[in-house]
Amino acid sequence: MANGMRVGVETMILGVLLTGCAGGPVAGTSVSATPDVSTSSASDQETPALIPFGGDCARALSASDVGRILGGTVAVSPSADDLTAVEPDRAASQALIGGLVCTWTGAGGTAMVELFPEDIVPADIADRLTSFTCLGSGYCSRAEGAQGTWINASVAQRSIAADPTETERREREQKVTALLAVVRSADPADLRSRAASREPGRWMIPPCSAFDATVAHAAGQTALTVGFPGDAIPSGTAWEIAVAGGVEQWCSWYAYGEANALTLIELSVQPGLGTPTPDQLASAGAVPASVGGASAAFAIPSGAEGNARIVAVSGENRLSVTGVLGSAATSLADVATAVLAQLDAR
Repeated sequence: MANGMRVGVETMILGVLLTGCAGGPVAGTSVSATPDVSTSSASDQETPALIPFGGDCARALSASDVGRILGGTVAVSPSADDLTAVEPDRAASQALIGGLVCTWTGAGGTAMVELFPEDIVPADIADRLTSFTCLGSGYCSRAEGAQGTWINASVAQRSIAADPTETERREREQKVTALLAVVRSADPADLRSRAASREPGRWMIPPCSAFDATVAHAAGQTALTVGFPGDAIPSGTAWEIAVAGGVEQWCSWYAYGEANALTLIELSVQPGLGTPTPDQLASAGAVPASVGGASAAFAIPSGAEGNARIVAVSGENRLSVTGVLGSAATSLADVATAVLAQLDAR
């Protein structure tokens, strides 16, 4: 399987479907810990995101509470701010729309809680999780609302398994109900959430098809096949909500040339994020790069984690271009330059 920044399917399921956050507020995100009580009537005043529990997963659920529910000792997952991930720096994108996703893993399995403002959750997602539901991969979930915030709780075994038996299903439903009860018992002010207002200059993301010709031309290809030649792709409830909220999009194209040489290009479009932090860049091994039209750009070399990546910043917007090119006459920076120009022109 030709994967860019990829890990195995089981790790992808836990890392993408069960997106996590650490026990501290999301770095670089405007967070309001309490409701905005300003009486200003200025219509152009920017409204910051209001993230449940101040973006702190440990305030949402303690490790001891989760361990009691799952059975055994658990640990909160690391912050989802990795620039080399399938969904780079996803926690920051989720925070822009008032979202918080927390994951805990231990011997008793995995628990996840996703919190988003109720008014940004698409109706089809809300409808399908109103009742307790188990996915084919073994993850079971149910959602409730409190203080204007949609709360989705999920539990899973540590490995991918067949559909649970009726006994396992009842056990997981009890655990999901217990997780929801603990979160809902929090101080009402901690539960409230709100998406940030859209700042001037933030990209409006077009459909992936709008990039077809731009990407093919920049990659030196007459045509590319839409899609990804593998199964490790962004997915899950939080991903769907972020896409619907206009703060994330992932697009992919590929082609096989002479001697089966692969051209693979992935775009991650993230309006509102701006330049990654120095710690993020250092952790990814990023170095400065040249991308036309970018206010800042960085190259992340290929390695054990997968294919090379270019991260290009335009104002408060970020584009990541990942992949391999079958033509030595073009580069990922060329693709980033072309796509950046298209996004900035919108």
